[in-house]
Amino acid sequence: MKNLNALKTSKDLGITVIEDINWGMHISKITAKANRTLGLIKRRCKDIEDQRIRKYLYLTLVRTQLEFPSVLWSPSVVKYQLMLEGVQRRATKFILNYPDNTECKERLMKLNILPLDVRRNIKDLQFFFKCRIRLLDIQLSDYMQNRPPPQYRQF
Repeated sequence: MKNLNALKTSKDLGITVIEDINWGMHISKITAKANRTLGLIKRRCKDIEDQRIRKYLYLTLVRTQLEFPSVLWSPSVVKYQLMLEGVQRRATKFILNYPDNTECKERLMKLNILPLDVRRNIKDLQFFFKCRIRLLDIQLSDYMQNRPPPQYRQF
């Protein structure tokens, strides 16, 4: 009989953490939950034609699931980034009631919505800034090193 190594997972405040700090399972779970929520909105609100209401439903009920708290688990793997952006792509099609052939960037611009990766980067910078000015009781020096700027040769 083979010895199977069980993954040790823990869920706290809606964040699924695996022993090896791989965020794939967490991202898969929140993407699935966000897709279910978006599907529910599509089914229950298909008669609502006001784009503002559809957008508001997405922003409040779906996008919040995709972002809570992304400072901890922000994906660096393209596969996970695409999973998250896929939910937003489907949502923009629903909000605008557009056919499948329109570009996602075009829909995002029309709705004045930032891509999720840009929003995560902004949240990361906000978190770093709050740590830097000591609004949060986190010592950045415990987690990162200051490096001098690179020296460029002058010609």
